[in-house]
Amino acid sequence: MNIPRKPIAEICKKTGIEFSSHDLKRTFLTIGEAAMIPFSLLKALANHKTDNDVTGGYINPEAKTLKAATWKIADFIQSHSAATGDNVHFLLKASGE
Repeated sequence: MNIPRKPIAEICKKTGIEFSSHDLKRTFLTIGEAAMIPFSLLKALANHKTDNDVTGGYINPEAKTLKAATWKIADFIQSHSAATGDNVHFLLKASGE
């Protein structure tokens, strides 16, 4: 998959918020950790190699498992955000504020 440079540039221009695809990946994985996704699944979702990890070489998550983990992260984002009505969501603080 290529980096979606054009859509990111459009969003940055419209919002005035600068970010990169790496920022999105870091946020996705951080939220995955908060959603209690196991580290091995987070590595698989990030497409990170497990060559240097002996145990990791034995774990081959199924597509169904990866999809369920992705939906768990999406549900976590949904439950911790508030819509503005302009198709924009703001993440809430951990306390729910």
